[in-house]
Amino acid sequence: LEMDRIGEIRTDLVLMKKSLNINFFVKDNKIKELIEGNYQQVKEELSNLFEHLILNVNISKRKIEEFDREDLNILSTGLVDVMV
Repeated sequence: LEMDRIGEIRTDLVLMKKSLNINFFVKDNKIKELIEGNYQQVKEELSNLFEHLILNVNISKRKIEEFDREDLNILSTGLVDVMV
């Protein structure tokens, strides 16, 4: 996936032990289909690193726009907020 060509998206990562959950928030169905079309490649690249891998794509302009203003309640020291 060439992120600079896809446009603005939000990716939330949740890591618990050896399980990784990746949620992509995109602006339209075309981008959603593009990411979903690459699920297998992403899973193959990450499968050796994690026991469980979950990928989701949601259309939500609101979630993308709220990223900079969102205040996360940190429940443990294991939560990392990364902005790229």
